[in-house]
Amino acid sequence: MIVKNTNKGWRIITQTNHAFLATQIAQALKEDFRTEFWLETLLAIYNHETLETDFNSGERINNLNLPIDFREATSTKKELYSKIESMVRKASNRSIIVGALVAEHLMFLHKADINKKSIITLCEDTIKNAKSLHKIDETTFKKMYGVVRFCDRLSLMICTEELPDLDRKFEINDSLDIGKVLLYLKDESIRVIPWPFKKETCSIYIEYKLLTKSHFKDDSDFINVFQKSLVENSIFELSE
Repeated sequence: MIVKNTNKGWRIITQTNHAFLATQIAQALKEDFRTEFWLETLLAIYNHETLETDFNSGERINNLNLPIDFREATSTKKELYSKIESMVRKASNRSIIVGALVAEHLMFLHKADINKKSIITLCEDTIKNAKSLHKIDETTFKKMYGVVRFCDRLSLMICTEELPDLDRKFEINDSLDIGKVLLYLKDESIRVIPWPFKKETCSIYIEYKLLTKSHFKDDSDFINVFQKSLVENSIFELSE
């Protein structure tokens, strides 16, 4: 979960809502970035976070009884491997292409932490089998995964408010085939250069919950307050 302490309370964005924002971003991209496996690409973006990761795979409250942002959450190697295996297998049940893209992304995100042979083999075999079964060449797969990485990164920057001050630019990444893509703020909108989207402007949104309680007794208390809180949203304008 993505946590921010605001003057109105704890703002909580679930990982699955972050993934939904990433999918909105993908759907707005120019058709130049699509392959014949566009549906599978969208499903991989949408499913690169799951209900298992919504609440940091179980770690929700720290020793001060405050909610933990996913960037501060810790897990054992055993928990990490279990999560990766579950996500790859479940994604592959939808489509082995979806599983391959999720596997590629998990290996990218956790490349410094994955050293268990069976997990590496699972991910590599899933990718290999998807390419073989559907006759996907390396250039096409790289293009598909480039969209996954770009949309995930831009969504995360928006959800975590990793946005530059005025007159500054931040790099999103260079995973699309148009070089480094940058963003900056102007006139209350997010400007992106070079412009990768179909329309001159597009609107995307996140949903979140504001928890007005300052501290929580335990995980169950936090989940109970979260479930009872109302959903709110924020709309963002992307402009050329």
